[in-house]
Amino acid sequence: MLHLRNVKKENNVISADYYPEDWGEFGTVSVNCNDLDDYEICLSPKDKREYSGYPYAVNALNALRDMAKGGREIEDCVVMWY
Repeated sequence: MLHLRNVKKENNVISADYYPEDWGEFGTVSVNCNDLDDYEICLSPKDKREYSGYPYAVNALNALRDMAKGGREIEDCVVMWY
Protein backbone atom coordinates (compact mmCIF):
# COMPACT_ATOMS: atom_id res chain seq x y z
CA MET A 1 0.00 0.00 0.00
CA LEU A 2 1.08 3.56 -0.64
CA HIS A 3 -0.35 7.06 -0.52
CA LEU A 4 -0.16 9.42 -3.48
CA ARG A 5 -0.10 13.03 -2.32
CA ASN A 6 0.29 16.38 -4.03
CA VAL A 7 -1.11 14.88 -7.22
CA LYS A 8 -1.30 17.50 -9.96
CA LYS A 9 -1.46 17.86 -13.72
CA GLU A 10 0.51 20.61 -15.43
CA ASN A 11 1.38 20.86 -19.12
CA ASN A 12 0.15 17.30 -19.83
CA VAL A 13 2.34 15.86 -17.05
CA ILE A 14 0.83 14.24 -13.96
CA SER A 15 3.11 14.17 -10.92
CA ALA A 16 2.84 13.06 -7.30
CA ASP A 17 4.73 12.28 -4.13
CA TYR A 18 4.39 8.66 -3.06
CA TYR A 19 4.59 7.53 0.55
CA PRO A 20 5.16 3.77 1.03
CA GLU A 21 3.24 2.14 3.89
CA ASP A 22 2.52 5.42 5.73
CA TRP A 23 6.21 6.17 6.20
CA GLY A 24 7.13 9.82 6.52
CA GLU A 25 9.65 9.46 3.71
CA PHE A 26 8.54 9.84 0.12
CA GLY A 27 9.64 9.57 -3.48
CA THR A 28 8.27 11.29 -6.57
CA VAL A 29 6.84 10.04 -9.85
CA SER A 30 5.61 11.78 -12.97
CA VAL A 31 4.27 10.68 -16.35
CA ASN A 32 3.65 12.44 -19.64
CA CYS A 33 -0.04 12.07 -20.55
CA ASN A 34 0.81 12.08 -24.28
CA ASP A 35 3.39 9.28 -23.97
CA LEU A 36 2.93 6.96 -20.99
CA ASP A 37 6.43 5.52 -21.56
CA ASP A 38 7.88 8.98 -20.83
CA TYR A 39 8.19 9.14 -17.04
CA GLU A 40 10.50 10.15 -14.21
CA ILE A 41 11.02 8.47 -10.85
CA CYS A 42 12.92 9.64 -7.80
CA LEU A 43 12.95 6.66 -5.43
CA SER A 44 11.76 6.92 -1.87
CA PRO A 45 14.36 6.11 0.80
CA LYS A 46 12.35 2.93 1.62
CA ASP A 47 12.65 1.71 -2.00
CA LYS A 48 16.38 2.49 -1.99
CA ARG A 49 17.15 1.11 1.45
CA GLU A 50 15.02 -2.01 1.64
CA TYR A 51 14.58 -3.06 -1.98
CA SER A 52 17.35 -1.45 -4.02
CA GLY A 53 14.69 -0.99 -6.67
CA TYR A 54 11.27 0.16 -7.64
CA PRO A 55 8.49 -1.91 -5.97
CA TYR A 56 6.53 1.04 -4.56
CA ALA A 57 7.50 3.45 -7.33
CA VAL A 58 6.15 1.12 -10.03
CA ASN A 59 2.76 0.93 -8.35
CA ALA A 60 2.71 4.72 -7.96
CA LEU A 61 3.63 5.14 -11.63
CA ASN A 62 0.91 2.71 -12.72
CA ALA A 63 -1.67 4.70 -10.74
CA LEU A 64 -0.58 7.89 -12.55
CA ARG A 65 -0.87 6.08 -15.87
CA ASP A 66 -4.42 5.06 -14.92
CA MET A 67 -5.15 8.73 -14.19
CA ALA A 68 -3.76 9.76 -17.56
CA LYS A 69 -6.01 7.20 -19.30
CA GLY A 70 -9.08 8.40 -17.38
CA GLY A 71 -9.43 5.29 -15.23
CA ARG A 72 -8.81 7.20 -12.02
CA GLU A 73 -9.44 10.76 -10.86
CA ILE A 74 -6.40 13.05 -10.79
CA GLU A 75 -6.33 13.48 -7.02
CA ASP A 76 -4.58 12.29 -3.87
CA CYS A 77 -5.41 8.65 -3.16
CA VAL A 78 -4.40 5.35 -1.61
CA VAL A 79 -3.01 2.66 -3.91
CA MET A 80 -3.29 -0.97 -2.82
CA TRP A 81 -2.28 -4.21 -4.50
CA TYR A 82 -1.74 -7.84 -3.64
